[in-house]
Amino acid sequence: MLDQLLNDALVIPQVQGGEVTLHVRDSDYNTGPALTEGELKVFGLTSDSLLLDEHPEGADRGGYVPYAGDVHYREDLGEWV
Repeated sequence: MLDQLLNDALVIPQVQGGEVTLHVRDSDYNTGPALTEGELKVFGLTSDSLLLDEHPEGADRGGYVPYAGDVHYREDLGEWV
């Protein structure tokens, strides 16, 4: 459910220095500012629920991936799963 909400809202992660932030992109793939705590709450998230962790299928599958709650972002698909 969360994955579909994030995908429908065109939310993408950005990782900098091990910190994950979420941003909304527009149809031209321009990225807006990071979502605020209030905006994260709309998705049932907080900044503490955004993290980098090992790939769920093992480290040999791509190292670390951004998580938002219990879903992770697949760069190869460009979507949350």
